[in-house]
Amino acid sequence: MRTRVRAGYAKAVRRRGTTVVVAHGLPIRLVLADLLGMDYAHQWRLDIAPASLSLVDVWADGNASVRFLNRPGA
Repeated sequence: MRTRVRAGYAKAVRRRGTTVVVAHGLPIRLVLADLLGMDYAHQWRLDIAPASLSLVDVWADGNASVRFLNRPGA
């Protein structure tokens, strides 16, 4: 799964602009673990609530900033 998630993330970043991704918690945790330099064994420490919103800014140089996690949806 990690390979598919990484490929999907890379594809979204190449598109540039704003991308909305709707996913289960595991793919979100995997991307966040990558961005934060976390060991995958620790990705379960990220609690991703159902129907919540998370925002990540990705810069032109490939670096990223996690703006927020788990905001309540609509």
